[in-house]
Amino acid sequence: MTLAKDANSKRSDDSDITNSTIFPRTMTTDKDSKSVEEFMIKETEKATLLWWRNADGYDVNNARFLKFKDDEAFSYSMRGLAGCTGMVIVSKKGVYLAHYWESISFSQNTIDEDSDQTRYTTQDRAFHYTIIHALRNGINRQGIVEQDSLKAHAGEIDDDSIQGYLMIPRTGYAVEGIGPQDPYRTYWEKLKKEVGTILPRLNPDTNPNRWHEYKYRPVEKEETTEDFDPLEKTARGRLLFKYDPDHHGRKKTFLMMETELQQDASTEWD
Repeated sequence: MTLAKDANSKRSDDSDITNSTIFPRTMTTDKDSKSVEEFMIKETEKATLLWWRNADGYDVNNARFLKFKDDEAFSYSMRGLAGCTGMVIVSKKGVYLAHYWESISFSQNTIDEDSDQTRYTTQDRAFHYTIIHALRNGINRQGIVEQDSLKAHAGEIDDDSIQGYLMIPRTGYAVEGIGPQDPYRTYWEKLKKEVGTILPRLNPDTNPNRWHEYKYRPVEKEETTEDFDPLEKTARGRLLFKYDPDHHGRKKTFLMMETELQQDASTEWD
C-alpha cells in the first residue's frame, strides 16, 4: 500500500490549499460564554473542515498531518460531532488531526436498512482497520488519501512538548433516549496505547498526564426541531485548531473544543 505521505497522492477536499487568510491571527476570545460561542461558530465555519469522502463518495475516517512552517498559518475544524471521536496530537513541530466516525469504528451501521450485514465482520475488525491500521500505515485508496499515517510522520511531530487530546462522547448510540455512559472506553484506551507505541512520549501508562480528554454531550433527536439544530446554531460538537507562525512575533497554537479552551495545546513560543 502506498503510504499517505506520498507526495503524488491527492485528497478530495481543499486541505492542500493554504487558508492563511482565514482569520489566522484571531486566537483570543471575550470571556463571556455568548462571545465564546459566537467565536467558535464563526471560526469553525471559516476553517478547513477535516472531512472528505472516499473515491466512491462514501463517508470515511479522515486524518491529516501538518508540519508547522514559518510562513503559513492555518485553521482546521471538526463540526457536527454527535457520537464521533476527534483526536489531536500536537507539539511545537506539527499537528496530527483525526476524525473517527462512531458508525464506522465504534458501532457499525448495517449496509442497508433491510440487512443485518455490516462492512466488517466484527466491530473489533472495524476498529483495527479504520484506526489502528491507519495510524500505522495510513489509508490511501484510488488516489484519495483518507488518513495520513502517524507512524510515517512520527519524527516530524515528536518533541518534548507533545500532547494528545481526545474529544469523545459521554454517551453512546441508542435507538431512542440516552445511550450508555463512557461507551467506547476499551477502544479509546487501545487508541492511546497505539499512539504511545508510535510516539513513546505519549505512552498512557508511563506518561498519562500528556493525554487529555474532553467529553461532550451528543445532541439528541429530541433537541432538534425544524427551526433549530444545536449542531448548526451552537458550538456543540465543534473542534477548532489554529496555528500562526507570527502571532505578535511568536509562534502560537490554539485548540478549543466546543467552548472550552485546551490550555496545554494553546501556547506560544519563539
